Amino acid sequence: GVNPPATIDLSHAATLQDVQDIFNHDAPPGVSISLAAGGRSLEVHSVTAGADLTITDLDGTMAGDLGITASGAGDLVSGSDLNPLVTPTTPLSLLQDGAGIDPAGITITNGSAFASVSFAGAVTVQDVLNRINSAAAHVRATISDDGSAICVVNLLSGSDLQIGENGGASATELGLRTFHDQTPLADLNGGRGLGIAGGGLADFTVTQRSGTTFNVGLTGAVTVGDLLSAINNAPGNAGTLVASITPGAGIKLTDTSVPAGWQLRVTPLNGSMVASTLAPAWQLSGGTLTGADVSSAAVDSVFTHLIRLRDAISSNDTAAAARQGGLVEADMNRIVELRGAVGAQAAEVTSHADELDTRKADHQALLGQLQDADMTQSLILFQQLQTQLQASMTTVGKLLNISLMDYIT
Repeated sequence: GVNPPATIDLSHAATLQDVQDIFNHDAPPGVSISLAAGGRSLEVHSVTAGADLTITDLDGTMAGDLGITASGAGDLVSGSDLNPLVTPTTPLSLLQDGAGIDPAGITITNGSAFASVSFAGAVTVQDVLNRINSAAAHVRATISDDGSAICVVNLLSGSDLQIGENGGASATELGLRTFHDQTPLADLNGGRGLGIAGGGLADFTVTQRSGTTFNVGLTGAVTVGDLLSAINNAPGNAGTLVASITPGAGIKLTDTSVPAGWQLRVTPLNGSMVASTLAPAWQLSGGTLTGADVSSAAVDSVFTHLIRLRDAISSNDTAAAARQGGLVEADMNRIVELRGAVGAQAAEVTSHADELDTRKADHQALLGQLQDADMTQSLILFQQLQTQLQASMTTVGKLLNISLMDYIT
C-alpha cells in the first residue's frame, strides 16, 4: 500500500550531510535522499511499487530551498541545481560536476620565478590554495568573493604571470590557465595583440613537410579558439596540419603530411605581425612547430607600466614605448584625480574636526551653566549665611543667660 505522509524537521541541519541523515531517518519506509551525480543537487528515491512522491513545505521554505518540492512525481524527484559555493573545505572530488581535479598540478612562471605545483594528495580546495601560496612564485591564491572560483593574483609589479599545465589538465579544470581557447587575442603579448593584417588579407603562409602550402587570414578573429579554427579550417589544409594549445600554453602546429624534403614553417604575409608575435621563437622538432606562451597576467599599476616603458626604450621598441607611454600618462591623470579626491576628503575631515571642536566648546559651556558654580554669587551667599548663623548664635547665647532671678529683680 501507499505509505502514510511523514513530517521531517530539518531546522537543526547545518550541512547537506545533516539533511540526508535526518531525512533518511524520518522519511517513510523505502524513501531516501542522496546527492545526485556531480554533487550539485539532491535526489529523492522511493522503492515502493506505484509510489507517487509529493514533497511540500509546511511552515518554512526548506524543501523549496533544497530544490526538491514535487507533486505526484513518481518514484524519483530530481532536485534543481543548488549552485553550491566553493569553500576552503570543499572536496576536490566534488569539483568539475563530480569529476574531480587532475592531481598533476600546474606550472607558475612569474618573471624570473618558476614553480611546479603538484596537487597529488590534495583533498580540499584549501590544500590547493596552500600549495600555490607556498610555491614562492610571488602569487596569492584565494577563493573569489562570489565563491564560484579560485583566483590567483600576481603580487609582483612589472612581471608577467603565466600559468600552464604540469603534464595534466589541472590548470584548465580550475580555470587558472592564462592561455586557453577563450583568451582574447587583444590580450596577448602584454596587451599588444597579434598585429593582424585585417581587411580580409592573409596573415601568414604555412608550408608543410609535403610541400603543400596554404594561407591563413585572421580578419574577424577574436579569441585563441578563433585562431585555431582559422588554421585548422583554412582553405588548402587537408587536415594534415592541426593547430592546438600545448600543455605549456603556446600554439603548436602538428604536421602529419608525408615528408617530401620540405620543412614545416610559417611565413608572414601582407605586413602582418601574427607569425612573429604569436611565437617569437618557433621551436621545430620533426613535424611539430611549437610556439612560446604569449599570454600573461600582470599587475595593472604605474610600476608595471614604468618598467615596461624602460624595457621598450632599452630595446628600441617604438611601438611598445608609445603604448606604455600612453599608459603612464593615464596613470598620471589617475594620480591627479586621486590626489584631488583625497584632498577633498581631507578638507571634509578638517571641516568635520572644526565642527566637532565648536560643538565640544558649546557643550562644555552648556554643562558649565548646569553644573559649575558662580564663585562671586557663592561667596556672597556664604557670607550672608555666615552672618545669619552668627546672629542666631548670639541671640541664643543671650537667651540662655537669662534666669528666674532676672525677672524677680
